[in-house]
Amino acid sequence: MKKLLLIIPAVIFCFSCTQKTKNDKTTPSIEIVKANFEYGYDLNEFTILRDTIRSGDTFGAILDANHVSQGEIYEVVSKIKDSFDVRRVKAGNPYVLLNSKDSIGKTQVFIYEKNTVDYAVIDLRGSSPTFGKIASKVLTSTGGEVIYLPKFMKYYFMSV
Repeated sequence: MKKLLLIIPAVIFCFSCTQKTKNDKTTPSIEIVKANFEYGYDLNEFTILRDTIRSGDTFGAILDANHVSQGEIYEVVSKIKDSFDVRRVKAGNPYVLLNSKDSIGKTQVFIYEKNTVDYAVIDLRGSSPTFGKIASKVLTSTGGEVIYLPKFMKYYFMSV
C-alpha cells in the first residue's frame, strides 16, 4: 500500500511535467477591399439601391420610402429648385440611392440618370444638401462650385 501511495504521485508528477507545444501561430489576415468609385462616391461605403422611375413615382415618394423625412425633402427641393426640377423626373429613367449601411438605411445620396451621359447628384448628407450635374460647373446650395468628371471618377467641391 505504501508503494502504491508513492507510485501514484510519481506518475502524476511525470505526466504533469510534459509540456505540449502549440504551433498554432496564425498570422492575422488582412482583407484588402478595393475602392469602387462611381458617380464620385466610393460605393463600398453605402448600401446601393438601383431602380427605375415608374409611372406615378415622385421624387418625394422615393425619398420618403427610403427613410428621408418630409421636412428634409421639402428643404432639399427648395434649395435645388433653381438647378433641378424634381417634377421633371421621367418614367423609365434609372436612379441610384446610396443609403447608409446602418440598420435604418437612410438615403444619403440620390442620383438621377437623365440619359447615359448626364446625371444629377443630390447629396443629402450634412446640414445643407448639395446638387451637381456631370461635365459642368454648377453652384451648390451652399454657394460652392462643383466640378464633375465622368461618373467613374471623383468630383471636387470648390468655394466661390
